[in-house]
Amino acid sequence: MIFHNSGLGCYHYSETLEGWSANPDTPNGLSLVTDGRNYSPGAADARNNLIAKGWTIAGDVASDTECANSLPVTLISFTGRKNSENQNILEWTAADEHDFDRFEVQRSEDALSF
Repeated sequence: MIFHNSGLGCYHYSETLEGWSANPDTPNGLSLVTDGRNYSPGAADARNNLIAKGWTIAGDVASDTECANSLPVTLISFTGRKNSENQNILEWTAADEHDFDRFEVQRSEDALSF
């Protein structure tokens, strides 16, 4: 399960579906098991588009209402990779930042303890 114990909420799961759907480089024919994630009704078209690309999506359910962003920032992009020295390199672009003073990057082995 790709999102098992990820802490990924309804808003961000919906945004992920929409981002994958809008990206022309998203591959066809993937399998996604979400372990009970909810998505916004507004993300249903994006989800259906992925299914039309041959994706199998299981374990998620449409929310009754649109999901709201609970973070004080809207991420435009976020990527992570390991460099040649086995260090994690994180890069992000943010918009609509309000009511916060810094980013704090945390690490977890199990997505429960950070």
